[in-house]
Amino acid sequence: MRERKDILNGKLPVYDKFVNGLYSKANVNQVAWDIPASSLSAYLPLLNKWNQKWSVSKYKKKASTVDRAATTTARKNLTKFLRPFIQVHIMRNSELSDADIIKCGLQPYRKSKRKSGKPKATPWMHYVVKGSHTIEAFYRQAASEKGVAGRGKPVHVAFCKIAYFIGEEPPSEPEDFPRIIITSRNGTPIKFKAADARKKVTFIACWVSSGNIDGDWCRPQSMYIP
Repeated sequence: MRERKDILNGKLPVYDKFVNGLYSKANVNQVAWDIPASSLSAYLPLLNKWNQKWSVSKYKKKASTVDRAATTTARKNLTKFLRPFIQVHIMRNSELSDADIIKCGLQPYRKSKRKSGKPKATPWMHYVVKGSHTIEAFYRQAASEKGVAGRGKPVHVAFCKIAYFIGEEPPSEPEDFPRIIITSRNGTPIKFKAADARKKVTFIACWVSSGNIDGDWCRPQSMYIP
């Protein structure tokens, strides 16, 4: 099977064209694709920083070591933001067709020949303080379920979706939690701002099938941000 190319690891000119094109498409189609304005507001300053640094370092004969290092840092920060942005708002957004995803410069996921319906179980979540302003999220399946080694995920589950809310009174509906992470990594680090230290954070999670169908949400868990 041919491996999916990771465009975020591509050559700098290709990367530049992609990140600017993606923002343009997402901005123009924000309403139709149901992309929160806050996500685009977070995207733009990181993109502007990248464009500023790349406009200098792309001229190899004129760019200094400092210029190239600054470009590497700008790319790293933008890429860190874009990985979850692409998963949530592009690849797994039901408002986009395969044609829309292709126009964004990405490859749609292959449709599974075997239908994978709604996951029947909910994940067992465990959250661990891991240094300043960081909490790691671990998931497990029930002991009775078939799945990957170490009881990580049930059969036909591709991801774990984690939503969280910072504050004393979390929403009653999981869909109203403002921050979402989609991960296949057990032990996913969730980093918070220093200003959020000692604030209450509430997590809730569900499985996402290989057919991109969300399961039921598990019970919420709360703790305080270190």
